[in-house]
Amino acid sequence: MIGLVTALREERKALKSVFGLEPAGTLGGLELSVGQGCVHLCTGMGADRVVGGAQLLARSYRPDLLLLVGFSVGLTLEATVGTVAYDPRSSSKVVGLLEHKLKEGRIATCGFLNTESQKKAFAEKHPDCLLADLESEAFLQAFQEGPPVLVVRVVSDDVKTSLPLDFSHYTTKDGFPNQRALAKKVAFNPLVLPKMIRLARDAATATRSLSAELNELKPLLLGFGAEQS
Repeated sequence: MIGLVTALREERKALKSVFGLEPAGTLGGLELSVGQGCVHLCTGMGADRVVGGAQLLARSYRPDLLLLVGFSVGLTLEATVGTVAYDPRSSSKVVGLLEHKLKEGRIATCGFLNTESQKKAFAEKHPDCLLADLESEAFLQAFQEGPPVLVVRVVSDDVKTSLPLDFSHYTTKDGFPNQRALAKKVAFNPLVLPKMIRLARDAATATRSLSAELNELKPLLLGFGAEQS
């Protein structure tokens, strides 16, 4: 069996179409789903939440492979919206199976990068990295021992795009986007709406791209889990 972890419900959509995830209650107060050969936990954003949720999932279900999946910021011009890559610091026995099947790209740890200038400045400080997000490096560090791990990320936000809002101010205490606050902000500032629509389209593109890549990798991932059992 493989364990799947996402920070956001939007990221979970990519997994649902591939593994047929269905709600299965909660684990430690977090939303739990099960699917073909897998169990999934949605944790909310942030390194502490993702690592804590992944550790809880690993203790509770003892998966043969633990996979962190989600959105990221592209740091180079080649990392366009929809680009999918894995971090080469994932477990070597899993990485060995991915050769020529998925793009390789090291992932840096960032905070919220809202503007094009912030992204470019961050990219200059991390020239060896293709992507950036809040959680991947912490996840990899937390599982240097334990089940084999794999980090797969998709670009939902490229280096040339400035976001319409500082989303760090529109997050619930559980680490999810505060949809009510966002809707209120857009209602009082209609000029934000076109950029929000573009952002939603980019997220949809990223979700489709991630689903397609994971669907290609599905036999490999489930086969790896079966071999380790």
